[in-house]
Amino acid sequence: MEFDQPTLNANELTAALHTTRIGRTVHTFTDAASTNDICWQHLGQIGPAADGCVVIADYQTAGRGRFNRAWLAPRASSLLLSTLILQLTEPLLTERLPLIAGIAGCTACRRISDVEVQLRWPNDLYYQRKKLGGVLIESRPWQAGWMAVVIGIGINCLQHPGHFPPELRRRAASLDMISPNTISRFDLAVELIRHLDGWLAGHAIAPAEQVRMKWLELAEPLGQRVCLIHAGQRLHGTTVELDPTGGLLVQLESGGRRIFNPATTTLEVTD
Repeated sequence: MEFDQPTLNANELTAALHTTRIGRTVHTFTDAASTNDICWQHLGQIGPAADGCVVIADYQTAGRGRFNRAWLAPRASSLLLSTLILQLTEPLLTERLPLIAGIAGCTACRRISDVEVQLRWPNDLYYQRKKLGGVLIESRPWQAGWMAVVIGIGINCLQHPGHFPPELRRRAASLDMISPNTISRFDLAVELIRHLDGWLAGHAIAPAEQVRMKWLELAEPLGQRVCLIHAGQRLHGTTVELDPTGGLLVQLESGGRRIFNPATTTLEVTD
């Protein structure tokens, strides 16, 4: 079956946004291999004018998450959104942006659902230990002193348990499953783009400590027992603090404290 028109209209989204940078242009598609990939294509085609562009697809044929995990979602069931920014290279930039993306996604979900969605390190969206969404950040050097960054965010909106593979049904949820409200992908897209713009409208990214404090405000509480998968090992411990670089400080059961890098570590909360 062919789908002629995307379910979200780019012109209607643009008219609703009133943003400064993110959403400067909006492109919506019925199908895409990956919304992140389309952002990179825009950069190659139009250069600096791609800054702040937003790409949304109803369905991805090659969607991906962190560590090249596949992102699978039935057509028009999730918000699959990416945006590209061109940013002066500065210390901790790539560490702050994943946290900012998670903050924007979490805040948008709370506004739309009236449910206390939380962040799980480094930038996954959870509700009562069920995953609602996640973030994938990709970056490349662009010009001298500049970096191009694509922020990809996927949020489960309209799925019900049968839409998830059997092995994921106990660990995944959608906003429609947890919220008393009627969930609109259009409204969620507007909220998400506005919150991203609130953090990224200026070319000076918010200081690391401001980002860290906001992330902690929205995150699952520290002091949880976790299992970390790092360098092929499973390590157990208790979360202690979020480092200003976005690393997680953990008190290991084997002894000692260690900061784990989100780029090389995955985390599971245990009982």
